[in-house]
Amino acid sequence: MISLWPARALIGRRHPLFLIDIDKAHLAAAREALTQEGYAVDGKICDIADAESVADLRRHLQTGPGLRVLAHVAALAPSCGDWRKLITVNLIGPHLIAAALGPLMVSGGAAVFVGSVAAYVLDIDVRLRTVLADPLAPAFLARLEAGAPAPMTPGLGYAYSKAGLVAWCERLAVEWGARGVRVVSVSPGLIESAMGARERAHNPDTAKFVGQTPLRREGSVAEAAAIVDFAVSDAASFMTGIDLPVDGGLRAATRQPPAG
Repeated sequence: MISLWPARALIGRRHPLFLIDIDKAHLAAAREALTQEGYAVDGKICDIADAESVADLRRHLQTGPGLRVLAHVAALAPSCGDWRKLITVNLIGPHLIAAALGPLMVSGGAAVFVGSVAAYVLDIDVRLRTVLADPLAPAFLARLEAGAPAPMTPGLGYAYSKAGLVAWCERLAVEWGARGVRVVSVSPGLIESAMGARERAHNPDTAKFVGQTPLRREGSVAEAAAIVDFAVSDAASFMTGIDLPVDGGLRAATRQPPAG
């Protein structure tokens, strides 16, 4: 599960690629582009938020040689849907993928999931963190809504989804480590991308975060992709169970006490 940029420029240099996408036309275009550039690439349509679709993906892959790298970069921003859709894609989806494909990971392999600096903006109590820890449980969305201290909104759903994902990756690293498989999360801040532009158009207030970012700029997709590539490479072979903020220092800035 990987976007075209890191597939082309980074991970694809070391491994054959298998792409998944919910959009048939987008997947076909990505496969064609990468094939024309000389990469070994295959792919399949999959809805990561649908258990049967993910099970079909597993059936397709389990006849192969095993997975060395799992790069899960599918996510929705707050402007892309209601809070239920955001939680479903951003948190339930990664759990479904990990449950299905984790057993196919080979020793020495690595998985990376994309979080967000939004994972750090909320003070989530232990009771709600317990709910977020099991998004595949029955009535999960209803339990989350009932336990939230404020009415659920897309922005709140996004933050909960990313906080739940980052915490889960830490636990997953402990679980998968016994098999020699590493797990990390990568949490971008403001990234100059098509989705980022849509988000700023939907919520102009997000522009203020550029001024709060110590480097005083947005990051690029290439910069974020390079961290994904490093995280799954052999150069990071003793790194697991951590979150890597790629945010120009935004998280650090928000953690400082007010001046004066």
